[in-house]
Amino acid sequence: MLEPVGFVTGIVTDGGAPPALARVRVEYSPFVSVVETNHASYVLAPFLGEASIRGRSLSTGHAASVQMPVPTAGEIHTAGLDLVESRPTVASVTPANGAEGVALGTNVAIIFSAEVDRATVTTTTFSLEQGGAPRRRRRRAAADRRTAVFIPAAPLAENATFTVVVTTTVTDEYGQALLGNQPRRELRQHLQHQGHHPARGAGPGEVTVTIPENGTTTITGAQAQRSRAAPWQP
Repeated sequence: MLEPVGFVTGIVTDGGAPPALARVRVEYSPFVSVVETNHASYVLAPFLGEASIRGRSLSTGHAASVQMPVPTAGEIHTAGLDLVESRPTVASVTPANGAEGVALGTNVAIIFSAEVDRATVTTTTFSLEQGGAPRRRRRRAAADRRTAVFIPAAPLAENATFTVVVTTTVTDEYGQALLGNQPRRELRQHLQHQGHHPARGAGPGEVTVTIPENGTTTITGAQAQRSRAAPWQP
């Protein structure tokens, strides 16, 4: 038996003007509508309930979304979308804030809020600093289009503060620059290692948490014996 649907339609604009080319979809539904300058209206058929309508320009990357209740099958609802700048941010970092028992050789990973252009994630746009100087690393890699990993060349020092730096040269696939927490919109996030012996049998776990806008992520950990960070595998 087919699941009943309603209908949502509307006009899409990008900064008040028709977009050159945009895609509109409804979350958790296979339906997609493509709009362009000469035909800026969309039609979607979401399942009944709360429909999340999302639009994105395929040329500028600008985006917008709207929640639309669709309570009755066959009913037509109207919702316009005005696309606006939608820059990627750093959504989370690992290890977690205040994590204990973290090996000092653990990699530092960041997760972006949206897919980024892998070519823009480099040794100069994503770094780990100590006292204002970049740390050496064995390998820096974008594991996927939303994750970047810093692999230290040597274990991080105990009782020391490090800073994750991601510059605005990092962009998404549409060229929209990173939106960070600094006046120049780059991201700077502190990581502090404090001496702490991990519990017996505990290994270097990985936990992801959302970073507050101007918060401080603290890493507490120690190692009973020298350990090496495992190499990243693509």
